[in-house]
Amino acid sequence: MTDEERLDRNRSHWDELAELHPISHVFMDLRVDEDDAVRSDWPYFSDEPLTFDEDGSYADFEANVEHTVTHEWSHSLGEIVTALVDAGLAVDELREHSFASFEQFPGRMRKRADGHWEIPDEDYPLTFSVRAHKPA
Repeated sequence: MTDEERLDRNRSHWDELAELHPISHVFMDLRVDEDDAVRSDWPYFSDEPLTFDEDGSYADFEANVEHTVTHEWSHSLGEIVTALVDAGLAVDELREHSFASFEQFPGRMRKRADGHWEIPDEDYPLTFSVRAHKPA
């Protein structure tokens, strides 16, 4: 089978994306100020990068890493799905999930039997998955 035949065959197949839910970043930095206002240092809608200088990584908060500065951009769920549509993909399914693939909130989550992490007795969106295909 040639590369072109393989591409033609795959054009109508499903592709899936699974990622942290954008709102879960806002939850990670949520706090209540002295005036009882709820605040977060992670904006949900922003075109500006956030810069961090921290040891570790999301996969291992205690990891010893050489380069500690990261630049991260916030993208809303609507922005992500719209980018797929703008790229010519047909979105077939969008699901939000109350679990993460790592202990996103250390000390506040429990590991499930399937290996995913959840916040006990809560149903906040922590991850999402979207299935899309490129129309033939």
